[in-house]
Amino acid sequence: MSLSIDQVLLEARRHAEKNETEMAEQLYRAVLDKCPENEAALNGIKALQQHPVAQKPSPGAPPQEHINELITLYNNRQFPEVLKRGEALVERYAPDAAIHNILGAANADLGRLEEAITNYSKALTANPEHAGAHYNLGNAFKFAGKPADAIAHYIKALKIRPDFVEAHNNLGAVLNDTGRHGEAAASFHNALRINPQHVDAYNNLGDVFRNLGQPGPAIDTYIKALSIEPGHIAAHVNLGNIFSDTGRYEEAMTSYAKALQYRPDPVSAELVYSISRLPKAFVKADIPKLIENARPESGQDKSSFRSTLAFARASAEHNAGHHHDAWKSLIEANRPLEDKFAAAFSNDMRINREILRQTRASTSFNEPPNIQTDDVPVSLFILGPSQSGKTTVERLVTGLPCVTPGYENLILENSARHVFNKAGISIQQRLCDLPPELNELFRMDYLNNFRKQCGDARVFTSTSPLNIKNASRAASILPNVRFIFIKRNLYDTIFRIFMNRYGIRNSYAYNIEHIRNYVLWYYEMIDVFSDRYPNISTVVQYESMIADPVTVLNAVSETFSIDATGVDMPELGDDRDCGKPYCEYIAAALRNTDADND
Repeated sequence: MSLSIDQVLLEARRHAEKNETEMAEQLYRAVLDKCPENEAALNGIKALQQHPVAQKPSPGAPPQEHINELITLYNNRQFPEVLKRGEALVERYAPDAAIHNILGAANADLGRLEEAITNYSKALTANPEHAGAHYNLGNAFKFAGKPADAIAHYIKALKIRPDFVEAHNNLGAVLNDTGRHGEAAASFHNALRINPQHVDAYNNLGDVFRNLGQPGPAIDTYIKALSIEPGHIAAHVNLGNIFSDTGRYEEAMTSYAKALQYRPDPVSAELVYSISRLPKAFVKADIPKLIENARPESGQDKSSFRSTLAFARASAEHNAGHHHDAWKSLIEANRPLEDKFAAAFSNDMRINREILRQTRASTSFNEPPNIQTDDVPVSLFILGPSQSGKTTVERLVTGLPCVTPGYENLILENSARHVFNKAGISIQQRLCDLPPELNELFRMDYLNNFRKQCGDARVFTSTSPLNIKNASRAASILPNVRFIFIKRNLYDTIFRIFMNRYGIRNSYAYNIEHIRNYVLWYYEMIDVFSDRYPNISTVVQYESMIADPVTVLNAVSETFSIDATGVDMPELGDDRDCGKPYCEYIAAALRNTDADND
């Protein structure tokens, strides 16, 4: 066997959890061929026999031995041969769910998602109650970027088989990706109730904490996953990512190195990209060599794989000073994502322009509420466009006594959602759309969750850029709020956004014109707000902060009455003029799009 006994057993358990009993049994028996007394394999087969999936063969169905042959080929990763023999069986016998399900799995592993979706759909036509086919179809839709369809089929799989642990886990992953973090956490806890040692559920639960801006619980959860399976590559990568997010770059590289240690070849594009995002001084790996050795993950779309590697290549070329090559790689990386998110960007900017219009049209802004605030810590919102320097500002101010970083926490957004749901309002979920009669309910919900996270801090920060849309309403409802707004050179900001791979919430990030329009819209929102609320607002220029951090720290600390005298200055780095080598390319892209718009 090319895999170790432990790896084969792990694969067998995963197939069993996905209701793929035939594949699981084949793997357990392969272990027993080598180690006839292996207790884990014997117990695994016993468990399969105690919970069989009873399916009578339909008239004209292929003999079981033919299906077993396909399963053996699939387990040996002979996917083209699976397709060849499976398609011959489809021609010869009546429609069979098992055959189409295996064909779908082979196509998915080859990155042929459309073909996989067709196969799984045919499996469900033959047997609508095939939980495994619903699950696999959900996976295919997930990789194809169709989260609503993926969620629907995971739910159908769970209605057929409520103890389907992998369906609970993958349902949670898609919910988390679409911003439904509370529901995602519930799905992962459901998986862990069924299997308390489910490493993927712990890893994905860590992602929920990361998305909620809670790095401490996220780190603890990733470490729990690694205590169960020390070689879990994704958990090492995710742990490295959250260290990177919080400026702990040496620890991030250590985590990435452990991932490479456990699987040096082939490597995932995600791992290569994560390493490439580190500041140049902390990259302890040969990025070009890793790119050469990278291979798609099971079910990963080839376009996504190539795009992710192109982002990594661009970082390596930028760090090496090969700016022309870096720009070519960035165009390659962003092009498929630009097409994918174009419609979402149009909708997002329509909403953004409407929020700006309403903000400007408002004849008066409410003053901050007259509420006793002695026991309420300061909610410090650090706001600016992506890549403008919010994390750098947070690093600067959290050097002050009693200031705790909250990172990109979603307390404001989640409290708004909770209140909308309690009121039975499901259409609008933004704080700016909250009916005035719900202000008090929102204030109580926010302060309750805020106190839980800030602990003993006098000031608790939030750097989620989404809060710009909610800033005016938050200032008029919540006590003790302060705002630091960050602006940066436009071309530097455009370049850094274009260098990063985001997701559905950053639909602007893959087109130069879209990025410019997003950044300029954000700066207009800052100008309107800071003019209306000058007493609780400070506007910081990134370049000024790097040049003279002491002056900037003194200015911002006055807004929440903390003395900055004698505070040690943290290392802030210096990313000024990063876009300078690319000004010509950015300007050309903007000229072309402006000409097209004319």
